[in-house]
Amino acid sequence: MQFAQILAEHSPESGRIPEGWKQGRATYGGLTAAMLYNSLEQILPDPRPVVWVSISLIGPSDPGEVTLVPHILRQGKNVIQGECHMYQQGEAVAALQASFGARRASEVRVTPAPAPQFPEPEQCRTFPDIEGVTPEFLQHFDVALARGGLPYSGAERAELAGWMRFRDPVGPLDPTAMLGMLDCWPPTVLPMMRTPAPVSTLTWTVQFLEGRSEQRGDDWWQYQADTEASDHGYAQTGARVWDRAGQLMALSQQTIAVFG
Repeated sequence: MQFAQILAEHSPESGRIPEGWKQGRATYGGLTAAMLYNSLEQILPDPRPVVWVSISLIGPSDPGEVTLVPHILRQGKNVIQGECHMYQQGEAVAALQASFGARRASEVRVTPAPAPQFPEPEQCRTFPDIEGVTPEFLQHFDVALARGGLPYSGAERAELAGWMRFRDPVGPLDPTAMLGMLDCWPPTVLPMMRTPAPVSTLTWTVQFLEGRSEQRGDDWWQYQADTEASDHGYAQTGARVWDRAGQLMALSQQTIAVFG
């Protein structure tokens, strides 16, 4: 089932995870985040642009029905705060908090650094499809590697950069679709590892910038991620996403549990 169809068929209170979206023993985190966000967005009393989203992946979920519980925590003059929890068979599997803020004038403006220069996607390496190693969900995305090593290649640096896009038709990349795509890259620690071992995202925070791009989700988007620290089985990573015009669209941070 395609990403857009999954989101179109679920209500604020319930949804269904289809087959074909597994990431190890759990559902792909980007799909989980998108379902949580979409549920909360549907109950906003006053739609405003999203500023910040934080996701906790509490436990593995499987294909099948899920219960969604969205809730508005506070509606202020400028900012709405909300949350959404996902349950499967009575167990909590994921939670999301988000802030939606009205735009306002400010004398403070900081221009982001320009996007890095990468080879065109067609000139970059793609991740090989290896049975039992390549995650199932990756069939829905194209990922082109411009910098960094392949997973389990024993690279010296924990970094990954290149291009990404949905394989399936997707309209302009709204925040729901951005969450759905942003997690399609492997964790940046995997290139440093020499043998396959489990890794799992614990928390994931995404900050959305003011700019809006008309670029579609099935167009190429530029991505760069680095490991900021890793020790004692936990890694902290940061990533950025730009459109083809070099406009910075989102900042992402993850805390990852490493079992190897």
